[in-house]
Amino acid sequence: TPHHSAPHRCQHSQIMRFKKNNLLLGVIALCVVVYLWRSPSPASPAELKQQLFLQQQRQQQRLDVKAVREKEIAADGNGGDGGDGGEVEEEKEKEEEKEQPKPDPVAKAGANNGHVSLMLEIDTSQVAAMTDAAMYSRYGMNLKLSNTMPLDRDLPDYRMKECKRVFDTSNYPPVSVIIIYFNEPLSTLLRNLISVFNRTPPHLLGEVVMVDDKSSMPELAALPRHVEKLPKEYRDKVRLVRRDVHNGIVGARTRGAEEAKFSVIVFSDSHAEVCEGWLEPMLERIVEDRTRVVVPHIRGLDYKTLELSAGQMWPPSKGSFNWRLSFTIVPANIERDLLGANKHTSPVRSPVMPGGIFAMDRKFFFELGAYDPEILYYGAEHVELSFRVWMCGGSMEWLPCSSVGHIYREFNRFDMDEQLEGIDVGKVLDRNDKRVAEVWMDEYK
Repeated sequence: TPHHSAPHRCQHSQIMRFKKNNLLLGVIALCVVVYLWRSPSPASPAELKQQLFLQQQRQQQRLDVKAVREKEIAADGNGGDGGDGGEVEEEKEKEEEKEQPKPDPVAKAGANNGHVSLMLEIDTSQVAAMTDAAMYSRYGMNLKLSNTMPLDRDLPDYRMKECKRVFDTSNYPPVSVIIIYFNEPLSTLLRNLISVFNRTPPHLLGEVVMVDDKSSMPELAALPRHVEKLPKEYRDKVRLVRRDVHNGIVGARTRGAEEAKFSVIVFSDSHAEVCEGWLEPMLERIVEDRTRVVVPHIRGLDYKTLELSAGQMWPPSKGSFNWRLSFTIVPANIERDLLGANKHTSPVRSPVMPGGIFAMDRKFFFELGAYDPEILYYGAEHVELSFRVWMCGGSMEWLPCSSVGHIYREFNRFDMDEQLEGIDVGKVLDRNDKRVAEVWMDEYK
């Protein structure tokens, strides 16, 4: 208004501009919120898998409806007076020629362009009838799901792009993969075996030695029959070894190493699945130095969904142990423990390994004295062998570029082992730890 002073007008004008700007910003913010609300969020691997399943289901439903309609048309044509049944059949034949049949990947055993498939042929009704609580208590994992999944299922490739380089394997030796098992369900055991066949270059896989630590699970009697259904070039690489005694990991792995025919041995738990490109990074390190013991990036397979975890080994970590000799994981020292130029893909020096999956030179394994044969059942063997390696001229590394999936089962393994009835397992495990301390820890024990 005319009677307002100049400073007052300027102040009033600034306030009005401020209000207009705030209103404009508010409208913009509201538009952004609406856009984000309406935009789909990126799907997780599990959601993508579910979407693919639903798409396949809808496609199958459409094919089923089409087949029913064709049958109805054919029936009308054959039973009517119009004489057009032949034309209907002719059109049907043309449609069938257009649609190429898609092979079922688990319909039968075979190798298609180097891809091995196999179907589980056992009675799974007893497991299917169990409550979930009883199933997890007995098996520590979702065996119902495992029994219905393809044995040659795909796994996502979560490697960093730097890990997907081409390795010169011309001077790499073939390996003996040693899978030890005790009362392992047949579906997880066979899926492990098939993953080794499908994700290992054939010239690098010398054999798979499967060592049974005197299992008592009835369905495992079907293992030889399933192996016999494999194509000959794969079947001939499998050797089944059954022990007469049941005393655990140390005895079974040592027996497997004794049976192995090739210069590099890879020990594996039974409930594992190797990932794409798993072997070459380990062989590269061993070929450079035969005293290296190398451990892959062990990715969890969820015990309920069996999905592979997607995490990377960054920040880097390494194995350690507490004063109870229990295995722990601690941060690695980036300056001291990483052994390469690319820190994200460099091998990581580690004092201790988890123990379930690793590779090493077979001759070096026996030069170290193998495992302590007095360590029984389960526990302490991984710390004991780690001490041997470091204190007898070797080294140990974790490799971010090598990935293997592993089911960390949720159950009391000893309660499920009827062969341990009457044995004080806790006392045995304490004795294992004491042996490691007495032999290797000197004044630190």
